[in-house]
Amino acid sequence: MEEVKQAFAALKVAITKIKRRDTKSKLLRVIEQAESHLILLNSSVLTSQQCNSLRDCLRAPLVDVYATCPTPALQVTAALSRVINEEHILAELTAGREDRRLRCEEVLHALLSGVLVWTSSNHPQTPDAIGVVLYPTLCSIAFSLSTLSLGVSLRCVVCRLCY
Repeated sequence: MEEVKQAFAALKVAITKIKRRDTKSKLLRVIEQAESHLILLNSSVLTSQQCNSLRDCLRAPLVDVYATCPTPALQVTAALSRVINEEHILAELTAGREDRRLRCEEVLHALLSGVLVWTSSNHPQTPDAIGVVLYPTLCSIAFSLSTLSLGVSLRCVVCRLCY
């Protein structure tokens, strides 16, 4: 989780450099909202309600952050993706708790779907930023031995981002 906290701190620094006050304050509110949900990821078991809350704050609200500060925002996404995958999805897969694994996959799916929404904007920095920052994490998810155990929708989102 330390990596996630550091990524959020770097993102906040990048946002504070934005000149437009209204944009800066809006993005800082979005980041603070997402950051306030990090405590949920410390739980060894994510409830359905916690997963819903995480999905809501990690998808749509972050799209504007990707558009404004792509590299640091994708670093947050990469760090969150690793935590969700390694500490939740793989843990539930290993323990054979299918229902819990699926809930955790929905959170990761929502996070990565937000990146997909941003990529549809055809922003010129999109391919480079994803390639440099997010691609290694996506590969570790898509090409691990547990890939066949992941849900189809999550595999599709990961593949679309790699393309």
